[in-house]
Amino acid sequence: MSLALLFHGGAFIVGTRSMIPSHHIDDLLTAGFVVASADYSLLPQAPLYHGAQQDAKDAYRWCRDSLPGLLSTEGVSVDGNRIVVVGYSAGATLALVLVSLSRVRLCSLGVL
Repeated sequence: MSLALLFHGGAFIVGTRSMIPSHHIDDLLTAGFVVASADYSLLPQAPLYHGAQQDAKDAYRWCRDSLPGLLSTEGVSVDGNRIVVVGYSAGATLALVLVSLSRVRLCSLGVL
């Protein structure tokens, strides 16, 4: 299975992963994705680079390196090399940062 990592919006100053519309999560689940999401540090309490951007990179690494092993103990097979990143507003910026810094490939899912 592939994994979808979602980041919420909120202009980097407000928001949590609970803001992600549930029907978007349902669409990804229906399309066969395992869905993960992570909150990230907000401004002004944390600087953007060492806060939200670092949190996004850490979330991606955790999904790639740790989550497949955790899910395999539950009988779910996830390929840590098949991760799609999705973001809303500021979260889309974090998704683009991940694309620019890693092996993440841009793609269009057609489900959201």
